[in-house]
Amino acid sequence: MCGIAGWLRADGATPELVTLTRMGRALAHRGPDGEGVYVDGPCGLAHERLAIVDLGGGAQPMLRRDPGGRGGVVALVANGEIYNHEALRRDLIRRGHEFATRCDNEALLHGYVEFGDDLPRQLNGMFAFAVWDGRAGRALLARDRAGQKPLYYAHLPDGSLVFASELSALLEHPAIARRVDPHALALYLTYEYVPSPRAAIAGVRKLPPGHRMVWHNGQVEISRYAPDPFARRSFHALGEDAQLEALRDGLTRSVKRRLMADVDLGLFLSGGLDSAAVLASMAAHVDPRTIRTFTIGFDEPSYDETRHAAEVARMFGTRHHVRTMLADDLLELLPAIRGWLDEPFADPSLVPTHFLARFAREHVKVALGGDGGDELLLGYDTFLADTGARFYRLAPRWLRDQVARSADWLPARHGNFRPEFILRRFVRGADAESAPSRHMRWLSSVMPGAPDDPLRAELRAAITTAAIERVMAEPYTRHEGLTHAQRMSAMYFSSYLSNGILTKIDRASMAVGLEVRAPFLDPEVIALAVSLPPTLKLRAGLITKYALKRSLRGTLPAHLRHRRKHGFGMPVARWLRTTLAGELRRALAPERLRAAGMLDPVVVTRLVEEHISGRHDHRKVLWTLLVFEWWRERHRVTL
Repeated sequence: MCGIAGWLRADGATPELVTLTRMGRALAHRGPDGEGVYVDGPCGLAHERLAIVDLGGGAQPMLRRDPGGRGGVVALVANGEIYNHEALRRDLIRRGHEFATRCDNEALLHGYVEFGDDLPRQLNGMFAFAVWDGRAGRALLARDRAGQKPLYYAHLPDGSLVFASELSALLEHPAIARRVDPHALALYLTYEYVPSPRAAIAGVRKLPPGHRMVWHNGQVEISRYAPDPFARRSFHALGEDAQLEALRDGLTRSVKRRLMADVDLGLFLSGGLDSAAVLASMAAHVDPRTIRTFTIGFDEPSYDETRHAAEVARMFGTRHHVRTMLADDLLELLPAIRGWLDEPFADPSLVPTHFLARFAREHVKVALGGDGGDELLLGYDTFLADTGARFYRLAPRWLRDQVARSADWLPARHGNFRPEFILRRFVRGADAESAPSRHMRWLSSVMPGAPDDPLRAELRAAITTAAIERVMAEPYTRHEGLTHAQRMSAMYFSSYLSNGILTKIDRASMAVGLEVRAPFLDPEVIALAVSLPPTLKLRAGLITKYALKRSLRGTLPAHLRHRRKHGFGMPVARWLRTTLAGELRRALAPERLRAAGMLDPVVVTRLVEEHISGRHDHRKVLWTLLVFEWWRERHRVTL
């Protein structure tokens, strides 16, 4: 796991070492174990290394001289892990390649020489890499299928290309202006992240998951190399028990692949179903008494899951570690988070995830997690809400209007998933005609054009609601031939997972040099999950993640398997009224907002005062605005 950056000059000139060095050092938190810079003609590469496999070897940029006598060097910078590198290495050795290290990324270098642009198809892993082919004066860049590892780029007007693992590294390049992309800002205010392929800075883009890019003579060609896992139109032909066994065995094989390391490994144990399933698979391969599990808790009971996590840890006999996050910890973490947050990202669980990663990093260098299970196996409460919405919309309009008014009258309380909070969120989206519209409203911070919309009117007028909704509508519409449940899964996988959850995990963990691996996102597990009939995932529209719950019979007791999904968050509503109230007023002060010209100071001031006074709960929109202002201030971004 590392940080990568590069500069390919279309004019043939040599990239400046000082710029490459600055770009690399902006990623130093991702790779504390080593750094390197390489220049070859018009190509410059920078690398910051987190050593996981072959600690003594594997330094990058990694080079291979052309054995065919044509001259030129093939150079690689890579971020991530290749879980099938040993099988790939054996195949390449049979084809005549000679390896100098045990590092998994050397298989990428030789793999490019052997397979060319088809290399990404050969890989099982999480990765973002760039290969410079000095023989042909071209470069190949690629990103893993699910989007676990990030890759930002800017194709400059003169044809040059700059790229990096994080947006902050691109901002070190003199050609990148620190100007916000207004369309990206509107998307961020709704979704709490900037969806791919856009980025928060004008002129910068993200390479989408499962895609590759070829740069040659100043021209860029982007194509999809990974087939859409949801494109299949048939379900597994096995009986129900056999399908569940296949899912369980596939997850166990996936976990085994992710145990490869020359350093200690651990597990994020939340007390929920997904991490417990990963632990059960780990225990099939290693003595559970050697497994370190990590959980954090809160002093507010509605957010705390430590009791359930401890019960799972005791069942397996792991070496369990627990720490409680308090408001004082938030104040301690915020300066660091504001320093490494490369793009605005407003999911409040980023903060406790970082706290958990920092805690785990005291003991291990790699941790496994349960990310991907909810999207693939339909585990979110919004899937239940979707079932409820279909019945809600059968009620007379006058009754639905009365429910909506009643929800607004309920008092604002700051607990986790309070009934009044759930009801307000439900009626916000339940009336929408399409599934993408419903789910966008349930997940969003800001509804475009609503009274609480804080985006300046001139900017809002330039961006249609349809363009905002397209993030979720496109993957749902693209899979028209599938069932509604499968289409919802594809929608969440392509939007919320890749842009939200995986971004959170990557930034929160890599800020402390911790690698987090996701067994549910192995291509085999994805294919198995997609092949399951929808009734095995969302049973009768009422039981989420049914297949995983059934597969864990005999492993977990019923009260743990069927416990209501808790979610991973922090008491942000209360802390915005107390610990962060002063900072909220400072960062969102009317004079600051007027000077920046992006947000409406009248709307924002009303939201701040209503929340601090306790009249309304504006936790989502205020945290979204606060994070944006921190980011804008830190990176000196203008309109």
